[in-house]
Amino acid sequence: MSETVTEIFIRSMQKKSSYKFESFGAGEGVSVHVLPTRKFKTTTISLMIGRELDERATHAALLAEVLKRASARYPDMRAIAEQLERMYGASFSCNVARMSGRQVLHMRLALPGENFLPRKVAQTDRGLAFLGEMLLRPRVRDGAFEPDLVRREKHNLRAKIASLMNDKMAYAQRRCIEEMCREERFRFYEHGDVEKVGRIHPKGLYDFYGEMLATRPVDVFVVGDVSIRKVAERVRRTFAWRKPGDYSFDGAEEEPRRARPRRVVERQNIAQAKLCLGVRTYTRFGRPDYTAAVFYNGLLGGFPHSRLFRNVREKAGLAYDVHSLIESSKGLVLMGVGLAGANHNKALRIIRGQMDDLREGRISRDEMTKTRKGLINRIRASLDSPSQLISLYYSQMVGGRVLSVDEWARKIRAVTPAQIKALARKATIDTIYLLAPEKTKQKK
Repeated sequence: MSETVTEIFIRSMQKKSSYKFESFGAGEGVSVHVLPTRKFKTTTISLMIGRELDERATHAALLAEVLKRASARYPDMRAIAEQLERMYGASFSCNVARMSGRQVLHMRLALPGENFLPRKVAQTDRGLAFLGEMLLRPRVRDGAFEPDLVRREKHNLRAKIASLMNDKMAYAQRRCIEEMCREERFRFYEHGDVEKVGRIHPKGLYDFYGEMLATRPVDVFVVGDVSIRKVAERVRRTFAWRKPGDYSFDGAEEEPRRARPRRVVERQNIAQAKLCLGVRTYTRFGRPDYTAAVFYNGLLGGFPHSRLFRNVREKAGLAYDVHSLIESSKGLVLMGVGLAGANHNKALRIIRGQMDDLREGRISRDEMTKTRKGLINRIRASLDSPSQLISLYYSQMVGGRVLSVDEWARKIRAVTPAQIKALARKATIDTIYLLAPEKTKQKK
């Protein structure tokens, strides 16, 4: 039997995907993950510290802002920029991310690989030393973060949180998650609460930093043409001060089951409405039916060929923007529709109809083929980005199961309409959130 175009595509991709991280311990609560490869002319180093996502999410978000702006050796942005330039134009960032019930502080450094420089330089070691400096030797005065630094970064964090309001679809999706997960840690926004920013003081933030650094797991990722032995030696020296203890924490939590969808309407001074549906698939990465959930999301709204785009936008002409995405650590599918407010009930009926079709297994061979190829294309794209490779590996670690790209491809290839039907039958709409224009006042 001859191979289909998709099967040939998958097989060709598998030949290019033999990437494997080497993982090992390098101190108390410290793990190192190295991907030695000559594919990239850069070396990418990521340092991640995970913690529970809770009421102190704003502290962690502000901490990321403070740590990336100054250290004892590099007291301001100019000094940092000069050091990055000395490392042949390296780039540095520090931010926070959210994964299920976990908040992750992520420092990242990308720098030209030492084997591609005009002269021999211990570039990787310099990069690891720089990250160690930025994390472990912050700018401190009298047992607290430098007050002026904290004051400036509080202003910047407020602006970052407020900027979400300018992207109404992102805002609607955030609000949908808050309503959907109001009894879960996932409700907390990774960048925190603008009202809580003002209540954080330099001493309290420094105490939070010390607690997080001393009690939470650290993962260091390195991708590039590097020596595993030299990376291990530097990381061990950097974190040699850590004391024995339990650095683990449980970020998992049970998901509630609702008898009927929660409906929330919020009004603002906007011209177009944003409809957001939060769907629970009751699976997540690492579980046997998670790949079917990824396929389910792809069929619904993950691609231009997907059902929501074809039926809500193209056929019914109800929306100018429609899509869906899946949050892997919780298996939540979020559907977003930008439309005129009066059309939201029509759009909702069409969406429900498409979900019903999937529950009944009404799935064409053509959409299966296109979705399968689209999903594999996305995986293939990660092979061209060190940052995406690191993100994929870390998210799998959080999910409790690490798969190679080859294994991902095989799982996607193996998904059947029957498996998608079974997943669709347990998927339920949890929350329907509508961000609508303000009501027009009637003239007397």
